[in-house]
Amino acid sequence: MSEEHFLTQLLSLSNDKLSQSLSLGSIPPLLVQLLSCSSQRLLLHTLISRLSSLSLLSLPLLITYIKHYYPSNQLLVKNVISIAFDSSPSLELAYSQLVPKAIELELGKDEKSYQALETLLVCFIAGNEFTALPPPSIDSLDRLYTTLSTLPNPTRQLDQLRLTILTTLSTILTNSAATSLDQLESTLQTCLSLSSSPSILLQDPEQHLQISTELNKSVTGIVGDKARHVKDLIGKLRKISSVGGREKGDSQDWIERIRRRSLLGGNAEKVVNDAGFEKTRRDGGDRELERSESEAEVVSVRF
Repeated sequence: MSEEHFLTQLLSLSNDKLSQSLSLGSIPPLLVQLLSCSSQRLLLHTLISRLSSLSLLSLPLLITYIKHYYPSNQLLVKNVISIAFDSSPSLELAYSQLVPKAIELELGKDEKSYQALETLLVCFIAGNEFTALPPPSIDSLDRLYTTLSTLPNPTRQLDQLRLTILTTLSTILTNSAATSLDQLESTLQTCLSLSSSPSILLQDPEQHLQISTELNKSVTGIVGDKARHVKDLIGKLRKISSVGGREKGDSQDWIERIRRRSLLGGNAEKVVNDAGFEKTRRDGGDRELERSESEAEVVSVRF
């Protein structure tokens, strides 16, 4: 049976029969596997979207879906997350409990699983606007980012993780700005007190994302001593990128690597997976659901 035929059959079932099918022990793990590698992305997205509205979406399915679909289809995935959490409060609770704790545990390990950490950080980025997620430790992110930035021959996976960390910090800052002036002040103070001096992690959001411009918008028109202090902190953040001592070309190399990989994609290759499905995999990303613009970023960063 082909992947396409299998997914089409599932989608043709009534809601009750679809629920019964998912109760079969073999179906959920197979769907997780297909989300990870199948070329039938449009059918899979349609199925996951339907499951989310029926409160049939499990936590493993949701996390795997976010991992493999959010980088190239942010708006579609966010819509699924919103529907899934509205339909299933228990799923939202499980997600909000698991993701922050798992990130904390992974960052605390001496031997980190970079693939697991990237998945968890993408889950934080994708889900934070729909449920309360405590942010990851900025200090831990800074130490890891510094390590990744100084590797002589980083792999594709490590470049992607670095970009995901960069986006995570951007998300933390913009979330703080949207929450309250006090929260933004606290987050900025934490950032500016990082042990590495100056922090590469603080230089890059400004250099690549102009994060201070976005933060300034959140305090425009606000008066008072606290507002002036926050504006001073934003100014200090902006200045960090100009005192880092790194050549701009050096800091851009990894961005260019990601861009080239995104544009070049990958050669299609025939694969027969463990379930016996024959499929075509493309390393270049989502071919059926991709947005019209070319995205070089893993997640929400725009260069």
